[in-house]
Amino acid sequence: MTLFFPACGGEPTIAAIEALRSGWQGPEPLRLLGSDTDADKRAVVAVDQFWTSPRRDDPVYVEFLSDRCLEEGVDILWPNPTEEQLFFSRNRARFESLGVALLLPPQEALEVLADKSRTYERAASLGMRVPQWKPVANWSELCAAAEAFGYPQRPVVFRRTSGKGGIGLRVLSEDPHDLGDLFTQQPSGLVIPLTALRSWLKAHPRWPSCMVCEYLSGREFDVDCLGSAGTLLTAIPRRNDAMWWGTSARAETVDRPDLVEACRRLLGSLGWQYICSVTFREDAEGRPALLEVNTRMPACINLSWRAGYNLPLAALHLLLGRDLPPFTPPIWGVRLIRFFGESYLMP
Repeated sequence: MTLFFPACGGEPTIAAIEALRSGWQGPEPLRLLGSDTDADKRAVVAVDQFWTSPRRDDPVYVEFLSDRCLEEGVDILWPNPTEEQLFFSRNRARFESLGVALLLPPQEALEVLADKSRTYERAASLGMRVPQWKPVANWSELCAAAEAFGYPQRPVVFRRTSGKGGIGLRVLSEDPHDLGDLFTQQPSGLVIPLTALRSWLKAHPRWPSCMVCEYLSGREFDVDCLGSAGTLLTAIPRRNDAMWWGTSARAETVDRPDLVEACRRLLGSLGWQYICSVTFREDAEGRPALLEVNTRMPACINLSWRAGYNLPLAALHLLLGRDLPPFTPPIWGVRLIRFFGESYLMP
C-alpha cells in the first residue's frame, strides 16, 4: 500500500506518519512517500522517499505529482494543509483517472470551513454561539467595527477570513498590560494598538478578505473529530494551555460533552468526512464560542491517540472500506508537552 503526502513538511504530517506506522497491520506493508517545496523539513527523514516539489501555484505542480503517482504506483493521496485540500478537491478527477484514491473531505465543506465568515454564518444558523464579527474591507470599516465591539475599552481581533497558523491575526489593544511587559516577557507581536496596524495596512491598499471579531479572553479548546458522511464517529476534546506559532505546546484531554455536541451539529450539517479539529474559546464568563474549524489534522493529533483512539489510522480504514479500530472511551487527563528537537542529515 503506497500512500503519498503532498506538502508534507508540517508537524501534522509527521504526527500522522507516526500513528500510521504504529497501527498499520496490512495485509501488505505500508509505504509512505512525501513532497514539499522545502527540503529542510523533518518529513525528509520520516517518509520512505521524499521529493522537493514545485509550488502549488506553479503550472507544472499537477504534472509533477501525476508523474510521481504513476512512477511509484501510488494508491492514495492524502493532502493535509487546507490549501492543499482545496487544490486537490478541484483537481480530484485528474488523479482519480490515474487510479489514485484521495483522502479528502467533501469540497463544499472545505470551502465553507476555509472561510471563517462563512463558518460563523453556518454555525450561527444552527444555534451555535460564535464571536461577534463583521467583515471589513477598508480602514474606516475596520475602525467602525472595532468601536462597535468595544475598542479601545476592550480588545478586539483583526484577522483574515482564511489562512493558517495565525497569519494575518492581531489582537488590537490600547491596554499596556495586554501589550506585555518590556523587561519580563518575550515579544510576540500578536497584541498591538490600532495605530500600529494602520501603518502596516498603508502598505497594502488591496486587502485580502478580512474581519473584525469580538475578543474572547478565556480558555481555548480543540476537539479532534472523525466523521463519516456527516456522522460524528468519535471526538476527543483537549484544552490548550500554551501555544507556539498556532500549535499546542502544552495540552490536556478533557471531558467536554457540550463541545462534542456542538461539533456533531456543525459537522453533520456539512456531511463531514474524515478528520478535522474544531476550536472553541471561552469568554470572561466561561461561555465557549466557536473560533474556527481546521479541516486538516492538527500537529497534536497523537494526543488523541494516546488518549485512546488512533484517528489517522481510522481515517485510512474509512477510505479503504475496512473495519474501524474499536472505539473505547477516551482517557481524560492525558497531557502533551512539546519540546524542540532536531534531525541530522549527513552529506
